[in-house]
Amino acid sequence: MSGSPEVANDQKAIVFLCHRPLLSQIGFYDRFADLGYRVDVVVDDPGWDGALSAGVRIIRHPDERCHAAGFHHFNPAVRKSLHCSAWDKALFHLSHNASPSRHCWLIEDDVFLADPATLLKLDLANPEADLLVGSARTVLHQSEAIGGESGWPWFQGVPVGRLPLPWAHGMVCAMRISQRMIAAVAAFVQQHSAALERRNAFRRRAAAVGARLRLPQSLVERIGREHYPFIEFIFHTLALHNGYQVSVAEELSGILWRHDWRVEEMRPDHLYHPVKAIADHPRLRAQLLLQHPEC
Repeated sequence: MSGSPEVANDQKAIVFLCHRPLLSQIGFYDRFADLGYRVDVVVDDPGWDGALSAGVRIIRHPDERCHAAGFHHFNPAVRKSLHCSAWDKALFHLSHNASPSRHCWLIEDDVFLADPATLLKLDLANPEADLLVGSARTVLHQSEAIGGESGWPWFQGVPVGRLPLPWAHGMVCAMRISQRMIAAVAAFVQQHSAALERRNAFRRRAAAVGARLRLPQSLVERIGREHYPFIEFIFHTLALHNGYQVSVAEELSGILWRHDWRVEEMRPDHLYHPVKAIADHPRLRAQLLLQHPEC
């Protein structure tokens, strides 16, 4: 990746996380540059050979480079040999290569957004937030993490010795983070990633031995349970520990884990996840903006 000159610290920035972006996606992302955003598109598939655009910068980082720098397992739901997803590459990019900006949006490719001006409005309404998200929940005690209404299976992956209670979590498929939030994540990686990887490797070996000894499967799974800086708790929890400002925006309330979104329930000034049919996004935008001309 070619270098870029330093920019003013108040420049607006967006990083879109993609596997294989479509031409229509690149064209839509180009519109954010017209609003003054620096737009980077992280492409996870090394075989992608799509069209470039004057308004966006395509970012490609090999899995090996990110893993060697400690950026892996941020999204363990993505099954890859080195556990380096687009999230790991985006965070590596922001920590090592990106020109500084006061805040940066990170948005997955299956997030639907009708109007680029929505982000600009959110930025103007939330100038100080270190973490701008659609949901946030805090857990103060271990019992809350394993049962009751706050029970959430991903808490099993929290590296307790390196990320002690209290914890917090929420969906981050579309979110905005500050420069000092990026620095906090980079510091966590620098301090703990190597030790976590050694411990996880030991757990994998121990689980393999347990399987050969025909131990109960539930025990094998518990022995082999890995710990990682999962995106859905690492940002919220680091912000909580550092006393950083977390703001929850109504416009991001449509960022959910699973939902079958219908255009009739959507607004053009909100973001929605998941909308997996990415090729349909242009049609949905046109339909939504036509139905809500007042927005």
